[in-house]
Amino acid sequence: MKDELFSGLSVGELQDSDTSLDDRALNELVCALCHAKAGDFRTLGYTAISGEDIWACMNSRYVMHGVPSLHILVEDIASLAINEFMTWQTLSIYKDK
Repeated sequence: MKDELFSGLSVGELQDSDTSLDDRALNELVCALCHAKAGDFRTLGYTAISGEDIWACMNSRYVMHGVPSLHILVEDIASLAINEFMTWQTLSIYKDK
């Protein structure tokens, strides 16, 4: 599941020209960050949030402009606040109806 979730992300999409990560390493990095952020939210009592949910929230930010530079992607994941995530989740539920 891990490889399937982040398979749409590739080094070619990143704007960093000096990146030395291949697609697999990049996917593992992003996956680990998303699962770590989900773990942070679980410690706050939000037990139903997964790494996949975090990635879906992050990915929705990049629909129009594409995946940003790696350092911006990492910063976005690390700085995601629970209220931002819950707002995204609420809006995505209404969009699906």
